[in-house]
Parts: sequence; structure tokens; C-alpha cells
Amino acid sequence: MKRLLLFATLFSLFVGAFAKTAKKTKDADAFGIVNNGGVAWASVTRIQKQSNVSNFVWNDKMAGLYYECQSYNLKNFSEWLQLNFMGRMAFYYPYRFYFRDVRQFPAQMLVMSMDFFTAPCITFSIKDYVRLNLEPGLHLKYQKSDKFKYWNLGPGVKLDVELPLSPRWTILLGGMFSWDNGNLGSNRNIRNFDYVWEYQCQFGVRYSKHHKNKKSYLKGFKKYMEEQAELTSEWVEQIRGQKSDEDEESAEM
Repeated sequence: MKRLLLFATLFSLFVGAFAKTAKKTKDADAFGIVNNGGVAWASVTRIQKQSNVSNFVWNDKMAGLYYECQSYNLKNFSEWLQLNFMGRMAFYYPYRFYFRDVRQFPAQMLVMSMDFFTAPCITFSIKDYVRLNLEPGLHLKYQKSDKFKYWNLGPGVKLDVELPLSPRWTILLGGMFSWDNGNLGSNRNIRNFDYVWEYQCQFGVRYSKHHKNKKSYLKGFKKYMEEQAELTSEWVEQIRGQKSDEDEESAEM
């Protein structure tokens, strides 16, 4: 637990130092930090190979909350390709346990998990209406179960989709997969795992007052309705003008 608190403290200090590097300017091309958060779900699979029987497989299902910070304008190669950096912290409660597809019930309710992920962020923008974030990085998970304290560490990849709802609000959908070393905790001398992998999905929102979306769905819909209203008014004026000309011609006759 001390190592977890130490890592969480270092992660928080890193995020704070990273955020302070943002320039305090209103320039649209200035470097800065945006924050987002939401709900997350995870599935962890641990396998211990057996020679004389089928493999032992453990699977845990988790639900929780996450917080993420991400830079912007770190390096812009073009309008559709940018490079930034991100850090993510999640807190999970394991609500299902399975051993060889048979549900297990914990003897205590004080089980929890914390998840950390950091990576460079490669952003592909599609006309500023859809943004895809590819994030290959390093994943760390701590999990406290009935008997063991698991530490999973390994490479991971995360893919996010950003949907700009309005100039300040953005909807985020994401998923992550990691391939970890699961023998770093107190279980390493009792139960060594041969394979450990995990996949996660998340749904979140972002509110940014200073770094607004260049284009958004609500703003685009409003502009579309204004353009349609202008076209309709022009069409009405044209019909009225034609009717006035017809009335004048009738009066002359």
C-alpha cells in the first residue's frame, strides 16, 4: 500500500508540474492542458499454465471512475495530425470474480483497484468534427483482493474518439488493452501467472473554457438553421416580388 501511495503522489506531482508548464495566454496556438473524466469498466484475465490439467484462469470484472489530463498544441504537424501527451488515473471496485468460468464470492468487501496509464497521444482530426487519439504507453494496476495484492505492469495501447458536442463540451469514448507482468505483488512466491492481460472501456466528458472546439455539432446545427432561415426569407421575398409584379401587370390591363 505504501508503494501505491508513493506512486499516486508522484503521479499527482507529475500532473501538477505538467499543468504548470502551460502558457498563460489567450493565443489559440499556445500550449495548455485539458481535463476530462467519467465512468470506466475493466476486465482482467490472469492465467496459470498447468501441465497435467487444464489451465487455471482467473477473471475479474471492475467498474469505477477515471480522471485524465491531456496536453494540446504540444506539436502540431498539420490541421489533421497532432502530437501531445496524456496521463490517466482510475479507481475501480471489483464486483465479479471468476475462476475457470465459475463465479467466486470474496470473504470481505474491502476490495479495490487503482489504475494508471501514461502515453504520448497521436491525434488524427477529421474536419474537426471527429478526433481519434492513438495512445501507446505504459500501464500499471494495483488490486487488493481477499488473499493477494496484485501489481500489474506492462505495455498498453489506448484508442479514444472525441466528439465535439458544443464549443466547450466534448464527449469521449475510449478503450484500452494491456499485456502485463502480473507477478510483482505478494502473490509472486505462491501463485505465478504466465499470462495477464486487461481491456478497459470508458465514457467521459470534457469541459474546456480556454481551449474551445473549433467546430461542434450544436454550433454547426445552429449555423445550418440560420442559413436555412436566410434562404427561406430570400425565397419568400422573391415570391412576394413576383406577386407584386403580377398585380401591377393586372392593374395596367
